[in-house]
Amino acid sequence: MSDFFAGLGVLVAAAGAAGAILLPTGRLRSLAMLTALVLFPLLILGDQWHSHQIVDLRHSTGRLVALGLVGLAVTAALAYAFSAGRCSCRSRLSRRCRFGCRSTPAATQQICSCRSIS
Repeated sequence: MSDFFAGLGVLVAAAGAAGAILLPTGRLRSLAMLTALVLFPLLILGDQWHSHQIVDLRHSTGRLVALGLVGLAVTAALAYAFSAGRCSCRSRLSRRCRFGCRSTPAATQQICSCRSIS
């Protein structure tokens, strides 16, 4: 039965990855991305749970905490790096607005266009 659930998990994660690529922008695509993002590491960890590397890691709390902190730091650094390229804009009435950014051909500045959020 365990092999059945592992296979089902792989199929669901693969469907999530395919949906993340093929679906149009929206909630369903976000859900597909989140599904793939959560399931793939869990499936790998479940497959490797009894390997000697994971067993050693499970018995070393300090190393496990340190690796978790390093993972969080790398994630935060990447999130900051990817969000730093965005531009923000506000409408004249200081309402929040959606924005679309595009780089100029010279890539020296970004042009923002605002549409008010209703």
